[in-house]
This record gives sequence, C-alpha cells and structure tokens, in this order.
Amino acid sequence: MSIQSAINCLDENIRLYGNPRVDPEKYNLYNGLSEMARAIQRLDNEVEVIKNTVNGILHEVRRVQSLRRLTAKDHTGLLLPVLENRF
Repeated sequence: MSIQSAINCLDENIRLYGNPRVDPEKYNLYNGLSEMARAIQRLDNEVEVIKNTVNGILHEVRRVQSLRRLTAKDHTGLLLPVLENRF
C-alpha cells in the first residue's frame, strides 16, 4: 500500500467512524494516524530530493575526476596512476 493510499483510507475512517462528539478516541486515533502518514509522506519526498542531490554531486565528482585523468594523461604519463589511486 502506498503512503497516499494509507492517507486516503485513514481519512475515510475519520469521515465514517471518527465523530469527535460520539467517539473521540477513534477520532483522535484516525486523525493522529493520518497526520503521521502525512509526515511520513513529507519525509519520503525530502529523502527523494536528498537522493537526487547526492546523485547529481556524485555525477559531477566523476566528471571532474575524468577530466583530471584526461589532463594528467595529456601532460605526462607519470601522473595518471597517482590520480587513479586517489579516486
């Protein structure tokens, strides 16, 4: 079940069974679970942004490493093994 499906189910339970006047405990339970699911969804979105940022940084690092290796090859064959061992 996706996070959004869980949120929808919990919101439906609030509408069907969560009357705060008749059964405040059920209302609080479903409302709290729904809010927790929303918080998890926000965290999941933030983690996805972080993963994409890290992947972009890694891509750039690899690109720079590749350029350094090419530059080292062009100038002297002695520098290349040193640079390859560092990265």
